[in-house]
Amino acid sequence: MCCQFLQIVVGKKGSGLLTNEAGEVTSHLQGMLNRTVRMLEAGIKPVFVFDGEPPEMKKKELAKRSLKRNGATKYLNRAMECQSWELRVK
Repeated sequence: MCCQFLQIVVGKKGSGLLTNEAGEVTSHLQGMLNRTVRMLEAGIKPVFVFDGEPPEMKKKELAKRSLKRNGATKYLNRAMECQSWELRVK
């Protein structure tokens, strides 16, 4: 469902779409939320299934998350070695 909304807003860049602090379009999330609320109001209990290979357009986001996770893991390991949670990432 989220991909359905994302495909709709991709062609509308710069036309007052909702964005996050990094300027990335998030209007598709609002569309998904609105549809979910309408289903709940109608007595429908939605079930979300995230299955299969991620779409090609998500690969960049997955790479960013992986870098962030790797950095956090290194930070945690260094902090545990020093027994200090005050350690700053350099």
